[in-house]
Amino acid sequence: MCIRDRSILLRPKKTGSHINDENLEAEYDKERAKADACARKLQDVERGMMKQIFPSADEKRELQDAARCDMEMQLQMKEEMKKQALLDELEHAEALQQHVQLTQYVEADHKTARREYLKHLMTQNKQLVEFRSQLKTQEKKAEIVEDRARPDFHEQTWNRSTR
Repeated sequence: MCIRDRSILLRPKKTGSHINDENLEAEYDKERAKADACARKLQDVERGMMKQIFPSADEKRELQDAARCDMEMQLQMKEEMKKQALLDELEHAEALQQHVQLTQYVEADHKTARREYLKHLMTQNKQLVEFRSQLKTQEKKAEIVEDRARPDFHEQTWNRSTR
């Protein structure tokens, strides 16, 4: 499909509304309501502009009251926002406190587990050192027994001449 085929100029024209005797009144009322709404809107804008430019004493009071109400509403909204920010900050602080407490609990648990492991390791090392020392003493005793059981060749060889 070519770009020329999709051109907006080639679209079929829309047919206007079919006004006939049956819906003539409805169409007129519809258009009249649109025109009246537009006119009312313009009149409200014009009236507001005239109040702003050339206000009477009552209109000045009304404008001041309206401005005061707007300012009070803004102050109230600002206070609500401050309260909400404070609540959010308190919730955040509480969550942070819980997190810190949990972290401290986990760290303490980890420290106790590590301490217990190190105690267990120390007892095993002590047992191992004790076992090794017992082995050494047993080896020395066995060596001493073996030395005593072995004949003394020095006495037998060298002391013959001196006898």
